[in-house]
Amino acid sequence: MRILKGLTVPPGTDWEELFTLFLSLDNHNIMPDEEWYNTVLEKITVIGKEAYIDHVIGWLRYKIDDYEAYKNRMDEYWKKHFAGGNAASLGISLETDMREKATTPNWVSQVFGLNYIYDNDVNPLYTSTGYYFYYTLGGRLLRGILHTAALFPDTELMLMVDAFALSNHDECLDVLHIYQSLPRDIAMARILKLQGKVKKKPLLKKIEAAITTLGKSVNMSNDQVKETMVPDFGLDSVHRMVVNTGNYTVGLDLLNYKPTEIVWWENGQELPKVPAGVKKEAETALKRLKAEAKRLAEQFTIHRNRIEGFYRLQRSWLFTEWIPLYIEHPLVGAIGKRLIWQFTKQDQNRVAIWTEQGFRTVSGEMLDWLDEHTKVELWHPIFADAAHVLQWRTYLNSHEIQQSFKQAFREVYLITDAEKTTSTYSNRFASHVLNKDQFAALCKVKGWTPGDIENKGPNIKLPEWDLQAAFATQGIFLGVRSRMHGSAHITTHAVTFLRKKKAVSLTEVPEIVFSEVMRDIDMFVGVTSVGNDPTWYDKGGEEGGTYWRSYAFGDLSVTARIREEALKNLVSRLPIADKCSFEGKFLIVTGTFTTYKIHLGSSNILMEPNDSYLCIVQGAQGLNNKVFLPFEGDMMMSVIISKAMLLANDKKITDQTILSQIKRN
Repeated sequence: MRILKGLTVPPGTDWEELFTLFLSLDNHNIMPDEEWYNTVLEKITVIGKEAYIDHVIGWLRYKIDDYEAYKNRMDEYWKKHFAGGNAASLGISLETDMREKATTPNWVSQVFGLNYIYDNDVNPLYTSTGYYFYYTLGGRLLRGILHTAALFPDTELMLMVDAFALSNHDECLDVLHIYQSLPRDIAMARILKLQGKVKKKPLLKKIEAAITTLGKSVNMSNDQVKETMVPDFGLDSVHRMVVNTGNYTVGLDLLNYKPTEIVWWENGQELPKVPAGVKKEAETALKRLKAEAKRLAEQFTIHRNRIEGFYRLQRSWLFTEWIPLYIEHPLVGAIGKRLIWQFTKQDQNRVAIWTEQGFRTVSGEMLDWLDEHTKVELWHPIFADAAHVLQWRTYLNSHEIQQSFKQAFREVYLITDAEKTTSTYSNRFASHVLNKDQFAALCKVKGWTPGDIENKGPNIKLPEWDLQAAFATQGIFLGVRSRMHGSAHITTHAVTFLRKKKAVSLTEVPEIVFSEVMRDIDMFVGVTSVGNDPTWYDKGGEEGGTYWRSYAFGDLSVTARIREEALKNLVSRLPIADKCSFEGKFLIVTGTFTTYKIHLGSSNILMEPNDSYLCIVQGAQGLNNKVFLPFEGDMMMSVIISKAMLLANDKKITDQTILSQIKRN
């Protein structure tokens, strides 16, 4: 029997002709056309659908796993052959470099072999493409087999497309093309997942174009498509997915728990722990639930981020169109029911949250006038006074409602007198030292374009408001190089808002836009500042050290002040509450050996009586699912609590690097 790149070619001309069709895909930018699909389907019909899938699925799975294992070899290749940051080398194709050095990236040869086939117009080895494998015999076979998933979307072939997308989300035009062949709601779920992972702008534009195409087919805008074409993912009307296992029920409950938490019930009553002896009996059900939980967690995050993005988009709905999308939907409703909404009808204007009895204001008024004439918007605390915001925070805490993103506890940024004086720019976040690579990655996550962050800085377009925001940054060398290029650090400068490339007065910027942009920048600084690094106190030379000391124990940001309020409520309910107090910028923890001061902004620690520094490199351990937090997403709060619990029981510390510092004090 003949073998082609590890895949056996069964006897018969139909198999040969089918594989020839796969090998004919000769340009990664050109997708198979209808004629190609029809011809492939004819060949597979003769061979037999099941026989075809059984024959190729093992090889396909093996190749995708192999690709996953070796895909990082290209980074090794670059580091080895282009070390030293020689800019002139960046324009050389790998094809030329391979000839000179008689070598090739290991992952290409080990996964797909070296039988390159391509026409004179396409150089598959040029470093800017990332599609090397598509121009090998093995790579073309893989591509052709993946495209047959569009013909048989309900088979394991489509799962292989999903797996391929995980490893190739920045080079996956084929995946996008295949997804567009699916039913609209299923296609939308997969495309949104892809969109959440892609960072390259050209591909993001193609994804938006695909969403536009889906929308036009049903006369909807992109935003309408994203909110309308959401599958139920197997969840019921109360946002649960359950499986009966003998006397017990096990499942997922998105309204009351995180998507990844498994919950057990007996006769409808929730159980505090897994029933004894039942885990093995329910092994198959648990395995399936964990797989579903992972999928649901991804989709939950996608739609949580989409809803939080409404603050930039001026979105509103009529009540009757909104409620099936954001309250009754099996997945999205689990997010919407925990958020606060603004309802407006003629002269009636109320802010309310969902309850089992109906929509309720913070004062207890039930809204019985909501109908098809009522406008609904996502509430933002910038439009409320401090007393009203505090009432909502108290309500969430007392009812233990955890919002999927900060809303009642959301940071609000108002224009200061200093900013009114400078008029067209703000220095509120100037003079910080940030980790460049981490900063660039976070910018992309929040929808900003990093651009040339060593000389200019990132920006974000706000088309709904005809504005653009820019945050000026500049490279600074503190003895460490970036993983990508240049210095590993940058300093920050002014924030400006522009309309048609001209700076506008900050007073002309809508309050919610100004607040949300400043919130993003505060987060960039709060997450990526070197001041958060407990090991930095003796790094970075004089300049870096001076900044570290000023930030690590400096004044609290807006985010840190919100964190302080939440921590005061949380700490009072912890077993260590009697050992904790708050004083200025610090959470004070009384241990057996000494008293510790944890900074509420950076989580860095000082020890009394001389404020000597205590370096603890520690993640967010110490919290469990029984500790209620009113919002998700603040990892620094978890780190602070973790350190507080460790230090309150300092006599139990066994880590010598920590103990030696305490004893020296």
